[in-house]
Amino acid sequence: MNEILEILSKNAKASPSEIAALLGSTEEDVAKKIKEFEESGVITKYITLINWEKLEESPVFAVLDLKVALQRKTVMTRWPKGSPDFRKWSREVNLGRS
Repeated sequence: MNEILEILSKNAKASPSEIAALLGSTEEDVAKKIKEFEESGVITKYITLINWEKLEESPVFAVLDLKVALQRKTVMTRWPKGSPDFRKWSREVNLGRS
């Protein structure tokens, strides 16, 4: 891994001058390389890691995975003779018995 990236992965706030001092390079060279990494998509964003347990508040996080399927509804104008009683079946489905 590139040394600049390794330093930034541990401390995203490290300035080009700090990185240059650690690597024995110039601030300009480091700043140029960081800009190249950003423009090429190697560095996509800088983030802050928060230790939520240190706060007095207790945030709640939820991850939901929802899948939605469209269903076509068919309307019957007449109930076929000899079929089960639709009204009874409908009540059972609505009550969760089916």
